[in-house]
Amino acid sequence: MRASLNVRRKNARHINSDFCLMNRNCLLKLVRGFLRIICL
Repeated sequence: MRASLNVRRKNARHINSDFCLMNRNCLLKLVRGFLRIICL
């Protein structure tokens, strides 16, 4: 029981980290586009 719970926790953490990385990339793209609009 404990082992399976630990595996689930690790998987959830991994998914969350990937989601954060994707969000960071999207935020960077948005910020770059915003800065480009301001500069133009």
